[in-house]
Amino acid sequence: MTQVIAITSQKGGVGKTTTAVNLAAAFAREGQRVLLIEVDPQGAILPSVGLDGQEPPLSLARVFEEDQDLGGAIMQTPFEGIDVIAAGRNAVGEELQLDRVAAAHPMMLREKIDGLIGRYDTILLDGPPTLGALTHLTLAAADLFLIPVQAEEYAYRTLDHFFAAVDRIRHDYNPELQCAGLLVTMVDLRTRMSVRVINQLHENFGDLLLMTMIPRTVSLQDMPVRGKPTLVHAASSRGGRAYAELAQELLSADEAADPVQEVEDQATERLREATLAARSGEAAVHVDTSPDAFPTETLISAFPSTQAPRRDPLDDSLRLDTLDHGDDFFDPWSEDLSIN
Repeated sequence: MTQVIAITSQKGGVGKTTTAVNLAAAFAREGQRVLLIEVDPQGAILPSVGLDGQEPPLSLARVFEEDQDLGGAIMQTPFEGIDVIAAGRNAVGEELQLDRVAAAHPMMLREKIDGLIGRYDTILLDGPPTLGALTHLTLAAADLFLIPVQAEEYAYRTLDHFFAAVDRIRHDYNPELQCAGLLVTMVDLRTRMSVRVINQLHENFGDLLLMTMIPRTVSLQDMPVRGKPTLVHAASSRGGRAYAELAQELLSADEAADPVQEVEDQATERLREATLAARSGEAAVHVDTSPDAFPTETLISAFPSTQAPRRDPLDDSLRLDTLDHGDDFFDPWSEDLSIN
């Protein structure tokens, strides 16, 4: 059965397209047939999958405008198991057309995708950085949604608004929509900020926080220049390995237990209550940044993407467990400059 996963966030620059492309490569490496659909008119999927400068046979905007089948818009990539559909040509007219269709027919993408069910194992939707009509269109078409959250101070503070929008989508269009998890991206464990944000996310969202985290690395940043997913041009880099781990985590979760809807609702409610209390003056939202606030054994020490030997990059407040992986571990504090 085809699974549709939306990768979406109301914030830009958090790694949505990087995640979509590398998850596609990771799933394809597991033998899946994967379709990437670019719903973001400002997106940049084509350069990252070896199709820079190529003209789509049919853009998503034209599929909607001319009531065509999605099959006519599919582009084959040079990578086995990965196909792609482009949103448009970054033209203002096509972007406005997508917005108009999304506002008038929020279920249109879902209806178009229904014609491809069974042709692919996974369909990944690269959503726009907005809570507007295009995000509603994207979530209405998905079975699961994955939220990349940048490991910076204010990145997670809009999540309550996002989950409120998800509740509306569930009520109006897609009652079966489930959250695949929060993916922390651009992690740099040399900074207190990354540690603080990760622990804050864990406190507020509990089991929704995925175990895998994506480090800030050159191998991910230069993906469009390479014209290949990081899992292809630098599979052994920290970024490549992190996305391989993410794919395994998502595949394992799909085979495992019940949805985490109850956990999601509880986490959202806790965050909403804290936000309302702060705004009303009843309580202050305060993050303690003193050295004593950082436990010696942090949550991060359990995460495979960021395990490292014990060291003191700042002070004794940021020590992680020492984990022996032989020659196979990688160091989150080292600069990832590999380009091969």
